[in-house]
Amino acid sequence: MNAALESEYDNLLRCIRCAACLSSCPTYVLSHKEEEGPRGRIAIMRAIVEGHLQVTPDAVEHLQSCLLCEACSRACPSGVEMERLGVAFRAQTLPASAGHRSPSLLERFVYGWLFGELLHVRMTATAVRFYQRSGLRWLARHLGVLRVLGLRDKEALLPEIPDRFVVPEGQPSGGGEAVQLFVGCVMSTAFAGVSERTAGLARAFGCEVTLPPGQMCCGALQLHAGRIDRARELAAANLEAFDGQAPIVVNSAGCGAMLKHYGQLLPIEPRATAFAARVRDVSEFLAARQPLQSPREVRRTVAVQDACHLLHAQRIGDAPRSLLSAIPGVELRLLDEPGLCCGSAGFYNVTHSNEAAALQARKCDRIEESGADTVVTGNPGCLLQIRAGLRSDIAVMHVVDVLAEAYL
Repeated sequence: MNAALESEYDNLLRCIRCAACLSSCPTYVLSHKEEEGPRGRIAIMRAIVEGHLQVTPDAVEHLQSCLLCEACSRACPSGVEMERLGVAFRAQTLPASAGHRSPSLLERFVYGWLFGELLHVRMTATAVRFYQRSGLRWLARHLGVLRVLGLRDKEALLPEIPDRFVVPEGQPSGGGEAVQLFVGCVMSTAFAGVSERTAGLARAFGCEVTLPPGQMCCGALQLHAGRIDRARELAAANLEAFDGQAPIVVNSAGCGAMLKHYGQLLPIEPRATAFAARVRDVSEFLAARQPLQSPREVRRTVAVQDACHLLHAQRIGDAPRSLLSAIPGVELRLLDEPGLCCGSAGFYNVTHSNEAAALQARKCDRIEESGADTVVTGNPGCLLQIRAGLRSDIAVMHVVDVLAEAYL
């Protein structure tokens, strides 16, 4: 038995089987099956720890289908932390540790090479940009290559790669309160423009911004895949990069949630808890400050898509709405089922495409029903997932982009 799952036994025992979590769980909402809900998954893991159940393919299937969205943890009256349970189980069932097949080439590429160094992320993003702009994408789409290979839906999720990337090299700018900007991997490449506008907003709210060199991927993708040791290595590198006491501003909900949990990930590292306490989502950070100038008018009808790792993991829901409400011309629209996951969840829309597509369609239906002409979110995966499924006449933007229209 894996020590990681055994160490979560007290966490498992917190479940009182009250069913408060079920209506918040995306996979239970889709299937209405007990084994596809938090309560059923906890029962499976507890039976494994207590020796009543072997790790069967069926058990693995139900545990791997969890999105780790943390909606159930937020709803739980007894404090079960489902993400910790899911990570511990996946660490146990990694192919190498379970004595099964060796990791696939794709797994080795993604977790070992691609997200190991920001340079590798930039190299891959450059290759994707060449594919998008050289005519290869046009050929692949119009000749039916993507359809034949079964990649059409997955290719639609690719972000449009910008001309330049954000390379953290210190580069202080602005004046006032010192802040450090975490740009990580995806936000420094595919969403480099959002990161540039994030720095601009911090300056517009009276801050001096630096981008510390040496920062790495936050480690969330590795952790959620059960690769705890690799996640700890990346966390340790980020502790070295972000020295000092300045707030650390993050514009990706998934990254922010991960960085705020470094104290749990590195419990014997005294700097980890202090680091986590400095982390602020960009909306959380800006909402607590006053801009140097009043916002310009922005005429948009906006629906806020709450990223799971912002609303559920970080418990931040009011901040983006208060910032948008302060902009003249912005009209906020409410969404039904605001806390239900859109189906992105890291690589979930690749590994569980059917479930992700169902959640995507459900979320897009709710957005269209709201009558909004713009939907904003605080996470890159959510943005790409929604953009791929939504009508083209509805703009899908990072919340920073709308704020930039008003303040930059």
